[in-house]
Amino acid sequence: MVQRNKFNISINKNKIDFSINYSPFKISNKVLDNIKINSETLSAYPSYHSNAIVESLADFLNLKKENIIISNGSTEIFFLIPQVFKFNRALLLSPSFWEYEFTISLNSIKKDFLVLPHSNDFKFNRKEFEKKIKKVNCIYICNPNNPTSTYIEKDILASLIKKYKNKMFIVDETYLLFFENYDKKTLNRLVTKCENLMIVSSLSKIFGIGGIRLGFCVSSKKNITLLKAKRNPYSLNIIAELTLPKILKDMDYLNKTRSFISKEKFRVYNEIKKVKWLKPFEPTANFILVKIKDNKRTLSKLEYYLERKGIKIRRGDVINGLSNKYFRICIKAKKENNLLVKALNEME
Repeated sequence: MVQRNKFNISINKNKIDFSINYSPFKISNKVLDNIKINSETLSAYPSYHSNAIVESLADFLNLKKENIIISNGSTEIFFLIPQVFKFNRALLLSPSFWEYEFTISLNSIKKDFLVLPHSNDFKFNRKEFEKKIKKVNCIYICNPNNPTSTYIEKDILASLIKKYKNKMFIVDETYLLFFENYDKKTLNRLVTKCENLMIVSSLSKIFGIGGIRLGFCVSSKKNITLLKAKRNPYSLNIIAELTLPKILKDMDYLNKTRSFISKEKFRVYNEIKKVKWLKPFEPTANFILVKIKDNKRTLSKLEYYLERKGIKIRRGDVINGLSNKYFRICIKAKKENNLLVKALNEME
């Protein structure tokens, strides 16, 4: 239902949520119809460690089952890693995803930060990174990085991982799944050669299935064995187990999503660039970080204005390393993106 207020602004109770970095498309009914769920299904226990469905993910990733652990979202893995490996000191990029810092803090691990400078559009600096890496024994890297939407080239990361063999690299490739050339960009194949690499990904974003919690970690056989030994049994529910093999075979969905995002993110980026009081940062992922350049416009005013338009954004000041001059939007369907761009242009 759409209401009108005295400012002639449309208020829609079903807000367009640009704060969640999901695919703009829903899983097809054809796939959902093939997932048979009844009372008997719901009364059945899932497999103890989800081993029954690892094969479908191994086929999708072109890896051996021994190099994969399926998890209750990527969150389970991020909470599990510091418990299993007992790191002393970690290096985190800033700004980046809050969960890394939160989980290592719970385990009393000391932390250092590599600040990605605003002046350089938050881009990764290898020289500065290698200075910071000396005192730590693990490094968390989100690639592409959330919220900056910047990407570190595969060759650069691979060379660092091979060079610093005594340091564990935990690489979050959740948003790399949106890349059309994911198979060429992922570091997955490197885990069979490097013991010091763990790649964590969530399937929630690319398939828009946060409600059933599906993630995975790819690493050496030794590391995966250690993770499995410490994880909670029955981590995945039966619906997740039934869903995973079906969605991984839906290549039409994946190709459609990846193709759309690869073009639409730049279209939206270029449209926002035309708004004089905003500076969007060029995206590689399915989301865009934006800076408010005009001191007359505050983030709170912008958020309130957009809320009245039925639009929700992600505030930058809730992310470590960003101020209240920043906000993040995800790429949604073209019609919704146009509504956001129109609203930004119309704000006085």
